[in-house]
Amino acid sequence: MTEQYIYFAAYDQHLNFGFYYGAALPDPSGLLTGTGKSMRSVRIAELGDLQNQALRKLVQAAIAHLTGVT
Repeated sequence: MTEQYIYFAAYDQHLNFGFYYGAALPDPSGLLTGTGKSMRSVRIAELGDLQNQALRKLVQAAIAHLTGVT
């Protein structure tokens, strides 16, 4: 898990766009859900949800968290 930052979990009606270290990410938009020690996810119910700029910022923050590159 140390080299991964994003995961996807598919369900019948939605997709979880997850972050292995989501609890450590800034989330001013409140997109992240979950109560685990590290992992958090964003529920994607329709294709347009992937266009959310706050989700893009979470991906960038996850990459920066893992690599140290901002």
